[in-house]
Amino acid sequence: MLGGEIDDYFGTGLVSKAVAESGKALTPADVLILNTSWGAMTVEDGTFVIKNIPVGVYDLRVQMMGYEPQTIATVEVLADRTA
Repeated sequence: MLGGEIDDYFGTGLVSKAVAESGKALTPADVLILNTSWGAMTVEDGTFVIKNIPVGVYDLRVQMMGYEPQTIATVEVLADRTA
């Protein structure tokens, strides 16, 4: 299952995470912000960055061939703040 271990970093208009399972980076995984046209692909170390996101609450979908897609609910992007 994708996202067994996920480090969360949220900032102004930015979502950045590491996608891993049992400590192993998963790549290439597609990461989509549901109900938008925004997304990214993980790089070699399993991280991704999606920039210029309006402040709000979003659900992310992580998918990779050979794994069941996983939804990460309630990702909050706050102005001038990192959570």
